[in-house]
Amino acid sequence: EVTELADGGARALFKHTLEHRGILVIEGEGLSPKVTDVDPHEVGYPVLASRPLVEEESAKRTARILREFVKRSHEALRDHKANKRRIEGGLRPANIVIPRGASKSMKLEPFESRWGLKPAAIAVGPLYRGVAKSVGMTIAEVEGATGLPDSNFRGKVKKALELLQSAFEFVFVHMKGTDVASHKKDPRLKAEVIERIDDSLEPLQDLPEDLIVAITGDHSTPCVLGKHSGDPVPLMISGRGIPRDDVGRFDELRVVRGGLGTILGRDLMRLLLNYSDRSAEYGLRPTVREIPYIPRPEDLVPLGI
Repeated sequence: EVTELADGGARALFKHTLEHRGILVIEGEGLSPKVTDVDPHEVGYPVLASRPLVEEESAKRTARILREFVKRSHEALRDHKANKRRIEGGLRPANIVIPRGASKSMKLEPFESRWGLKPAAIAVGPLYRGVAKSVGMTIAEVEGATGLPDSNFRGKVKKALELLQSAFEFVFVHMKGTDVASHKKDPRLKAEVIERIDDSLEPLQDLPEDLIVAITGDHSTPCVLGKHSGDPVPLMISGRGIPRDDVGRFDELRVVRGGLGTILGRDLMRLLLNYSDRSAEYGLRPTVREIPYIPRPEDLVPLGI
């Protein structure tokens, strides 16, 4: 925790989450998320000085706070006894905090009110758990799930099926192991993780007819780069009444020929609602926003004739 940052009155709290990651919370008056990253996103590059993205005093002040916090984090960590042990052991020191992705707290529309499905989430990574909680998803725990390549993938799938057999109608399952292996630039480890995930999906071959399964990724992380890229990610949707194409294999190259074509992430839920017979035709009921109308029991009133 660091207090009295940049002109006083600001407080910074850094909390570790998973692996080398953490979250930095800055509290105070006159702050703004409209500042640049400190993280250069490249190995071997110098740490950047945060700059305001707009000509507003709140953005300028926040940038000053970030610059001061980063310098003070380096002062606190560079001579820390843990880093001295790392250097003695031939390891690189963890000697600075490099914030990125500035934002602010916000209120999101609950998943259930937007899509009409009671949701749950299975994820270990704080980012994914946080987003899921923010939209009202119930977080389910799985023993042995780590958010790393050694995670209990089979346990996650088993838990998802149990949730779907109870009160939940939509379950989001996140598996991060492949991404971790990619950031390590370790294609052999990534292949092993993919094989373990593939094995964990075996129970999905005998699903009830009324369940829809979508398998995809949130981004691509090539091992050759060791970081995220803008390449399209594969998507597979399986269930009753869904047309089968002749792709045959689930990988980035094969699915280019798939029957779904190229879609945007924002359209995925509409596809899933359509395949699960929960969507309504456009024009059925006027809405301010382009979201599907999902009739609820209280909407279905007999005409009386």
